Amino acid sequence: MTAKVADAVRDDSNDADRNKSSGLLMADAFGGSVKAHFENAEPGKAKGELTFIGMTGLSDLEGRLNPGERKLLMKQLGGFLKAISFEGDSAAQLNPEQFGLLHDAGLDVDGVKAQLSDFAREADPKGIGVSVTTESAGVSDLEVDGQDMAQALLYTIQQVAKERNTTGAKTLKVNISDRLMAAAEHIAQVKMIIATGQFDIAYQPIVALSDQKTHHFEALVRLNDSLTSMNPFNFICFAEDNGLIESFDIALCHKLINRITTYSGGGAVLPIAMNISGRSIDSDSFVDSLRGIIAANPGLNKKLLFEITETARISDLVRANNVIASLRKEGFEVCLDDFGAGQSAFEYLKALEVDFVKIDGQYVVNATESDKGKAFLVAMSGLCRDLGVATIAEFVENKETVAFLKECGVGFAQGYLFGKADAAADLSGGGPAVINARRKGAKESWG
Repeated sequence: MTAKVADAVRDDSNDADRNKSSGLLMADAFGGSVKAHFENAEPGKAKGELTFIGMTGLSDLEGRLNPGERKLLMKQLGGFLKAISFEGDSAAQLNPEQFGLLHDAGLDVDGVKAQLSDFAREADPKGIGVSVTTESAGVSDLEVDGQDMAQALLYTIQQVAKERNTTGAKTLKVNISDRLMAAAEHIAQVKMIIATGQFDIAYQPIVALSDQKTHHFEALVRLNDSLTSMNPFNFICFAEDNGLIESFDIALCHKLINRITTYSGGGAVLPIAMNISGRSIDSDSFVDSLRGIIAANPGLNKKLLFEITETARISDLVRANNVIASLRKEGFEVCLDDFGAGQSAFEYLKALEVDFVKIDGQYVVNATESDKGKAFLVAMSGLCRDLGVATIAEFVENKETVAFLKECGVGFAQGYLFGKADAAADLSGGGPAVINARRKGAKESWG
């Protein structure tokens, strides 16, 4: 017996989960309720249909109405969508002009479009109204595991909710059936790759600019094209969005430790930096698993660093800093990745006590192209130096950039000049290298 959406909403939703104007659920609350409804369903037996509704021009219409008229229209739209939704509370306003509706398969969607159009036209003092479009999918058509289907639904809802704000699109372009199937397939692929360990690691050197000797390596993920069409960056982001990144980071840690302990090169293994998602750092279960791995493998603190990535935002910086402090207390060094690329970079630097900051490669490129860019890089490296944090620059491909970085006060560098990522790298600090894509995503100009 599956959970009922309306029951889940009544139990879990509050005013913060609802749009104040329409009274409809917000994207996250709606997605969570849809997921709760479908996650225990057997393949092919899920009941219900998901429809996305676009009302292009609704924001303009609201601007033509006085506050009372606007409030009345939104309550009318919200009340109608709730009334026709599954169990009376399975409708959402995903963004200003897009809505989500979980409903019985027999609902007359064309009739819904007509009614919404009528509401808008009747409310509009100019009689223009809005353009209503819909995209629907019968969820029972998806022959996939209930949990994977539920997660695919949640992911699709979240992506549609984001798109209008990130792309500026004013029309509904969903193709929901294809999206749901693609999401479900990607979820199955990621789970399989994690469970079987069918991914590889390449190693790219990070050098000290003072003597240009390799200081440590960064472990970079390689994926088999026959197993997934996603590149490493998309793979990581997708795993983060679908709650799979913790399992992947643990799988990566095990594989990396195995490489370190079985390495038979000509010298001692230099330290290797392992990327950890900000979402994993937020997870108690991940941190507990990581501590268990560390306890079972004494001596790793001289061979392993942790590089915290910003593809997923850290929600609790105080807690994250406590985790970082505990790792550093055990002798592990910690790096903050892609500094300068995200909006939260300086917030992270203020809150998190780390050993290294890796300056985003595009930031480095921009700094070499203008006096203003150079001034920012000098200020950034100076701030880090004052905080006792070493700086690593990405995208270093020529000697001129090395000279520039040394002038700016940057201490370490990574890029093609010093070596491309190589799965067969000599981890003692030398050997040939081959082109590859780093974990954060494929880059044409470097490894």
